[in-house]
Amino acid sequence: MQVKNVRENKEVQELGRYCVREYNDHKANGEKLLVFSQVLEAETQVVSGIKYYLKISAATLGGGAPHQTFDAVVVVKPWLHNKDLVHFAPSQPSTNTAK
Repeated sequence: MQVKNVRENKEVQELGRYCVREYNDHKANGEKLLVFSQVLEAETQVVSGIKYYLKISAATLGGGAPHQTFDAVVVVKPWLHNKDLVHFAPSQPSTNTAK
């Protein structure tokens, strides 16, 4: 289900911030840290919790490079006060060539 008003949704923006923070905490040595900008898109799926599919804009810390877009998947289990980052990677360009 598509999340509406993503940029004004504080919960979704905080989840995006969490994803970037988790990525930075678990990245391989030598990789540059990312700075969260905003969640651009979000979808949800009810599983044993709520699975969020996020499209996140972030920049390299001190890199001066333009913002990059990342895809993240996070599962939230509110009754356990738990969230788990399942996937975080640079977005792949769309290969949809339908005319």
